[in-house]
Formats: sequence, structure tokens, C-alpha cells
Amino acid sequence: PAWKKDYLGRGALISLSSVSASKLYFEIALGVEN
Repeated sequence: PAWKKDYLGRGALISLSSVSASKLYFEIALGVEN
């Protein structure tokens, strides 16, 4: 169904953005430390 595809696409987008956000946070934390 269309809603399932939309739901999966949204979940992938959210997980991808959270991964990049945590990576950015990690880089900032390392930058502050050094």
C-alpha cells in the first residue's frame, strides 16, 4: 500500500538525519575537546 511506502520512506529519512546529526554532534564534541 501507498501509506506503508510513505511510512518506510519517512522512517528511513528520520534515521538518516538522526545519524548525520549524531555524527555532527560527535565531530563538534571532538573539536571542542582538542
